[in-house]
Amino acid sequence: DTLIEKYGERMGPYAVEVVRALSQHFIRLFTSEDTDDDDGAALTAMSVMRAISSMLHAVHGMPDKLAAMEAELLPLMARTMQEDASDFIEDSLDLLTTLTFYSPHISEALMSLIEPLHAALTTWAFEHSSAALPPVDNFMSRATATFLGARSGAYVKLVFGMCHHCLLTKHDAMNDYEANGAIRMLESLLYHCAEAHEPMLPQLLEPIILRMERSKPDSTTRKLLFNALSTAIFRCASSTLQLLVAGDKMSNILGAWMNHLSAPAKLKVHDLKISILAIGALLQLADAHAPPMIASNRVLLVRGGVRLMLQLQVAQEAAADMEKEGAGDDFD
Repeated sequence: DTLIEKYGERMGPYAVEVVRALSQHFIRLFTSEDTDDDDGAALTAMSVMRAISSMLHAVHGMPDKLAAMEAELLPLMARTMQEDASDFIEDSLDLLTTLTFYSPHISEALMSLIEPLHAALTTWAFEHSSAALPPVDNFMSRATATFLGARSGAYVKLVFGMCHHCLLTKHDAMNDYEANGAIRMLESLLYHCAEAHEPMLPQLLEPIILRMERSKPDSTTRKLLFNALSTAIFRCASSTLQLLVAGDKMSNILGAWMNHLSAPAKLKVHDLKISILAIGALLQLADAHAPPMIASNRVLLVRGGVRLMLQLQVAQEAAADMEKEGAGDDFD
């Protein structure tokens, strides 16, 4: 691991062979029948995972190497999604994040890891939704067409299954912090898939509504749920409002959302952006397709949108100033 960190840039010619050997060694550690030194095997496995991670980062700018490494790492990543390798699932998800972020093309073989990941998160690994978020988001954002279309939309249903299990099935076993990754995953699913899979919208909204009714006011979890609702409104405004009306949730849920937006100073840049997009989608609805709560409050919506845009400018300027200060600290 230390050698790779120090000489990583020079190890390109040997990277695939090194990762192949490390991956095979990791698999052997879990297939060996020798149980006399389980602690030693676990420490060795941890070192192997760190070494692989270092190698991936060292060659992240070499697409041909990443593509070749992918084939070597697929068995390892699938193996760590089994419960007896639970100590290594987050390390494995870090590897998957690196591959899905830097690879110029996300293969269907790599995306097929959604299946064992779903099996893990809906059984023993439900507390790892935050670690699963980055690679799953990369699948949805960087290979959207494949994610939506492969296997007749099966991946969409699998990711929704992860979210539903973490947010509702395991509600009593998970605190808000552990559930936040699943809420962000659901927001990403709504952003990338709601229009293409609009018949699933009632299912996608269910965890948002039910979890919101149980969430604490002003909590981070509640803010994330409002972001997911904003995303649903932005992508499918008319259908989302119809579902809220049909479920008799319009005044409670949408009223709480609008009250949430009335304090823009508490919102971060992403919160502000998705909220502005949602308000824009509501304003585009014709009166005939807008419930009275929206049709009769367009001026308030416009004013709210302006406040959010002004606060977004303030937040972006503050973020830019912080970035400059950080750069200055690094220079010093």
